[in-house]
Amino acid sequence: MHITDVLGAITGVKINFDWQEGAASGKGIWTSSKENTLQGTWGNGSSDNNGGSWDISK
Repeated sequence: MHITDVLGAITGVKINFDWQEGAASGKGIWTSSKENTLQGTWGNGSSDNNGGSWDISK
């Protein structure tokens, strides 16, 4: 599944998540805005914002 498969009718929702890729890991936050957009940040280790930003739209 791709993230674009689940966007569509989600608004006003905050999603806190953990991620892992190989030995690297961290946390992140997505907030839904408009009907088909997720915006947020991701981080390394215990941070949810020191890695970069997300702007995902369908």
